[in-house]
Amino acid sequence: MFAIVILPMALGMFIKSKKPQFAFKMDRPIRLISVILLALIILGIVLKEKENIVDYFAQAGILALLLNGSTMILGFLTAKALKLRENQAVTISLESGIQNGTMALAISGTLLGNVAFGIAPAVYSLLMYITGGIVVLLALKNKKPV
Repeated sequence: MFAIVILPMALGMFIKSKKPQFAFKMDRPIRLISVILLALIILGIVLKEKENIVDYFAQAGILALLLNGSTMILGFLTAKALKLRENQAVTISLESGIQNGTMALAISGTLLGNVAFGIAPAVYSLLMYITGGIVVLLALKNKKPV
């Protein structure tokens, strides 16, 4: 966990405090690299388990969708209860839903080193992009930028 979460976060905070302009310029490339790495992890799991992927969605799809939906709704409602603006609530909702899949994939793929443990997080991660995309489209349709 230290190497996956704490170290990069601390390094990013340190760089931002010392070189804010550099940190600002690197924000987009780092986000892009993160998305690419996540996509590669998911692709690796899907390719390795391609014969079973339909089975995995049958086993974990509904629960992953319920977990994703409930965390996004909880994030949104919590933000609204704290009287945050609509666009902030949408952003928190997205972060709440997307963060879980990334963390679970990182733990199962690197710390546990067991592909079987990565099945549910991979299903979750695939679904989270669909639900996240729907939330973004709804926010844009309501003219409330994320």
